[in-house]
Amino acid sequence: MIRLVLGLGNPGSQYARTRHNVGAWFADALLDGSSWSEKPSLHASLARVNHGDCALLLAKTLVYMNQSGTTAQAVLRYYRLTVDTMLVAHDDLDLPCGAARLKLAGGDGGHLGLRDISRLVGPGYWRLRLGIGRPPRGGDVRAFVLGQPGAEEQLALEAAIQRGRKGFAHLLRNEVDRAHLALQGQDPAPGAA
Repeated sequence: MIRLVLGLGNPGSQYARTRHNVGAWFADALLDGSSWSEKPSLHASLARVNHGDCALLLAKTLVYMNQSGTTAQAVLRYYRLTVDTMLVAHDDLDLPCGAARLKLAGGDGGHLGLRDISRLVGPGYWRLRLGIGRPPRGGDVRAFVLGQPGAEEQLALEAAIQRGRKGFAHLLRNEVDRAHLALQGQDPAPGAA
């Protein structure tokens, strides 16, 4: 059962609307009226929310992306949570802009935030992969992820986050197949097979 959602991003207003912070956008979308509280000792901004019958801890990193494991490790230890109760929301270059996928455990796919988390707490956590696409051929990947999406990309990312919320609701009920369908925009009606 998921108890912690960690949205990855870089700290500071200059990064807030960049593609690399789409994981933090997802955490923001789950706030539902709560507010963030900075906890420097945990390297995180935290919020508590109720999602259905589940009490959840939301977190956003207060460190740079390649130090995300510091936040994950500190929050998991402080709240005595196991790594398999954590969902990490992050940007993914290997998915088209606006795609969303769910995955349990696995490699980091070259994502420095995931690499650091896996190094410090192990790879056995859930991931919500939010596709940002890739820069045009020959484009600078670093400049792309640290750049702001255009208007059409922004709409696609916002739609992916909304599908992510629906998929996450299914995941909390241990409906993994329905979570995958919801992320693809094929959310079945309640009671459907």
